[in-house]
Amino acid sequence: MITEWGPTGWWETSKTEWGAPIEQTSEEKRIVYEDRYNNYIFGSKRCLGSFVFLWGQKEERTPTWFSMFVENDVPGLPLKGEKTPMVEAMERVWKRTEPGQTAPVIHNFTIDGKKGIENPYVGKGQSFIGKVEVSDKEGDELTYMWEILKEATVLGSGGSHEPRPDRVGEVVTTKINTLSTSVSEPGNYRLYVYVLDNTGFVSTANTPFQVTSK
Repeated sequence: MITEWGPTGWWETSKTEWGAPIEQTSEEKRIVYEDRYNNYIFGSKRCLGSFVFLWGQKEERTPTWFSMFVENDVPGLPLKGEKTPMVEAMERVWKRTEPGQTAPVIHNFTIDGKKGIENPYVGKGQSFIGKVEVSDKEGDELTYMWEILKEATVLGSGGSHEPRPDRVGEVVTTKINTLSTSVSEPGNYRLYVYVLDNTGFVSTANTPFQVTSK
């Protein structure tokens, strides 16, 4: 049998009350990659090799779910295909040594103190606060990029093409780990954060939220 392996899929995770799947942070994915490789591939005498998914970038439910590199040349989003912690993970498991440079570690990401699984609701036009808790092993200066996308509604099957969801407002770049913002139209959305260490690594997280009419 020849097969692929990678992060926990959107069909396997918990969902919000309105059905939005909860994506793991890039740090949670890094742990999953290392665990699955070490325990089920490297640790198996009957396994001849492996195909890690995906050494690149693709849109599937979100732009980051299966992507080991972030996007490049998206209008208004100043990312340049930086490496995620999953690339760090593969360097660690393939070389069997500790990388000289590691990605920022995202510990928590919330909207008004709630994780995605806690079903964040905000009123239309109501200000809310996104907050990401991060550390960096090397003590690098961090940059935060924030983006709100509508929840994906044009969905593929079997890995077929999906369009990138529409952005709401503009991408905001900060040097602090919080963002105060609002959305004027009711609906289902996600707040994304990209944490760059400016050495070529970026860590990602997103939290689904629903904007209500009140």
